[in-house]
Amino acid sequence: MLDVLVDQLVQRGHRVKFLEYASPRFQLRPQVEVLDSSRYGLRVLRALFALLQLPKIDDCAYLGADVLNDRYPAAVRHLDFLRIAKASGVSVHVQGFSLEADTGPIMTDRLAALMGADFHLRDPRSFAHAKAMGLEHCKLVADMAFLLEPEITGSPAADALKRVASLKTSGARVIGVNIRGPTEVILGGGGTVIGKALAGWLEDTRNHVLFMSHDLRSGLAGDGDAISAVRKAIPASVSDRVFVVEQASAWELKRICGELDLVVCRIDARVRASGLPV
Repeated sequence: MLDVLVDQLVQRGHRVKFLEYASPRFQLRPQVEVLDSSRYGLRVLRALFALLQLPKIDDCAYLGADVLNDRYPAAVRHLDFLRIAKASGVSVHVQGFSLEADTGPIMTDRLAALMGADFHLRDPRSFAHAKAMGLEHCKLVADMAFLLEPEITGSPAADALKRVASLKTSGARVIGVNIRGPTEVILGGGGTVIGKALAGWLEDTRNHVLFMSHDLRSGLAGDGDAISAVRKAIPASVSDRVFVVEQASAWELKRICGELDLVVCRIDARVRASGLPV
């Protein structure tokens, strides 16, 4: 979504400065300047570096995805920076995020301190929570992931797309599966249930399964272990028709989704697949 935000800003004639992370995809754009504060190591030095940039910018946009609450300490620090930016006269915009009923006292205070900033919430329930909290200048917007451009930029995604295209040419049917959401349930035994369901699909020799990883890290932080758990539950006799696309970006997964017959997924991947012939 960060890539989408930058795309939209550049298309509207803005120059963009990244104070922290920047996708390699934008490193060569003349309209984008990467000021990577991480090279300063200590958090206090990174914060000082970012503060020194405030006199040079007109607007400060923060991508709040996914959810802003007390469980994300980094988000709390970022909103502290936005509060200082707002106090210095910079227009502040908090983009593409959700709120829960249990936002937490720390995050609630930080959001209240940004009264007058623009808040763009991506779902009706979050919008209602924001209004109930007394936040002004709230707008209900679509998830920025809807604006992802489907394209392939890396070898793993290109290889997966080539395999899908080859299978489809031979009359095969390919289902894409993204299981990032219920990782804890899957590792607790739910993977067996999903594996058996996919095994039923694979009983037809024309059918294949492509696991689309959201984040291949192990444990609850990613879906690497969850994918492994599901694959172990799929009989070896049909496992040759199961494959995984690794290290694929969101826009690459959107391109791949357009070639699939069916996508079974969590909300993030469903947004990517929307508007595609799948």
